[in-house]
Amino acid sequence: MPPHSNEDLVGRTLDALDRLMRMFAIERILYLICAIVSFVLLIVCLVFLFQTRQISVPQLAMVFGASGLIAASAARVSFFLNKSFDLVSTIIQQLAGRS
Repeated sequence: MPPHSNEDLVGRTLDALDRLMRMFAIERILYLICAIVSFVLLIVCLVFLFQTRQISVPQLAMVFGASGLIAASAARVSFFLNKSFDLVSTIIQQLAGRS
């Protein structure tokens, strides 16, 4: 393959990756907002827990729900970014001749 073809392939791949990132930008922003709201809810629940010094079922549900939502949001964003980096890594390995 001529050198300009490899550069063209890398350029097209990075353009496709950029389009993919822009397409799912709203989804990533929503996950980030969800994680921030969940973190604030978690902090509020913990403050009330320490103030009242009593554990009730609704407080536990909010604590576990908020922490689970944070974990789910972080997992989705991490999964998406991991797939994007895997795509770039695969193409770079193929260009280096290590298919």
